[in-house]
Amino acid sequence: MKKKLWLASTTVLAGLALGITSVSADTNVSTNSSNMNSTTVATTNNVNTDSSVVSTQVSNSDAAVTSASADTSAQGSNVASEQQTTTVAQSVTATTSQARADWYSGYSTGWQSSRNYDGTYDWTYRKTDGTQASNEWLLINGSWYYFNGPTMAANGWCDAPWYGQYHSYYFDANGHYATNSWHASRNYDGTYDWTYSKADGTQANSEWLWINGAWYYFDGPTMAANGWHDAPWYGQYHSYYFDANGHYETSCWHSTSNGKNQYPTWTYSKADGTQANSEWLWINGAWYYFDGPTMAANGWHDAPWNGQYHSYYFDANGHYVTNCWHSTSNGNNQYPSWTYSKADGTQANSEWLWINGAWYYFDGSTMVANGWHYAPWNGEYREYYFDVNGHCL
Repeated sequence: MKKKLWLASTTVLAGLALGITSVSADTNVSTNSSNMNSTTVATTNNVNTDSSVVSTQVSNSDAAVTSASADTSAQGSNVASEQQTTTVAQSVTATTSQARADWYSGYSTGWQSSRNYDGTYDWTYRKTDGTQASNEWLLINGSWYYFNGPTMAANGWCDAPWYGQYHSYYFDANGHYATNSWHASRNYDGTYDWTYSKADGTQANSEWLWINGAWYYFDGPTMAANGWHDAPWYGQYHSYYFDANGHYETSCWHSTSNGKNQYPTWTYSKADGTQANSEWLWINGAWYYFDGPTMAANGWHDAPWNGQYHSYYFDANGHYVTNCWHSTSNGNNQYPSWTYSKADGTQANSEWLWINGAWYYFDGSTMVANGWHYAPWNGEYREYYFDVNGHCL
């Protein structure tokens, strides 16, 4: 009995052992088969012959096609979106252009005018891009115009830039700038100031110009006229006298009234047109001295001669006199003071003079008279008596 049980147990154990072995073998086979399939698949993948791989490839191809279709669909969507965006942009541009065209329709390109209170007109100009001309030169229909701000420059002088520099130009009523032309402006006293546009249109200013055969000087922007004006010549300034027409004069006298019935003052244009000043001049057979710019006259004036200053008496005509008495009233019914021009025209001063048969003494520049006076004689001072006529008694 025990033997049978042992045999049975042995059989069972052997069976169990074989079962386990079988399972392991099956498992190994299954595993190997899987590995073989994997190998086969891998090999077949390489040679592209396995149906499952082909199926897989077909499936992948379908996926690719599907993906391509998706990409194409997406690309088409993007193209459609871009086309739509372009269409919208073009629509916006067209709308903007239309709006601009509609805006332009209310404004005409070219000249526009506005009437002022005094009946004159201001002119503005709209350029082809629709903007308004302002602070610029424009060539319009073959003529240059300048816009001073938004308004066309006209009816006078206007400063305008040209190649980075500002100059004054004269513009007529039509806005054309003038060249080689005179322009007059009336003053309150009825006189006129004259200005000039040069060949390039710029304004004459502080310069000499040769115009129609005569020299003119512009003292600032205005033509020098009706008197003396300082002007440069080869780097030096001199005074020139210009008549009412702006011509400078030469070898000519000019008088200015002092008013109140006084004597006029006289000045002189020398041969070169410059003003006589602090100098002697021989004019028409007589000597004249100019005390500063004015002709010396009606009394004593200090003047140089050969490097020394002396006093000379000049009459109302500016002639210096010689061997002549001159009196000056002291007022209050007092005796006049007497002075004397010697033979050379110089003034008697602190000296004895024998005049017309009598001795006279000059205490300083004045003849002594009416009493006792000290006077030198042979180096000694003594007291002498002089009568009312200055005679030494």
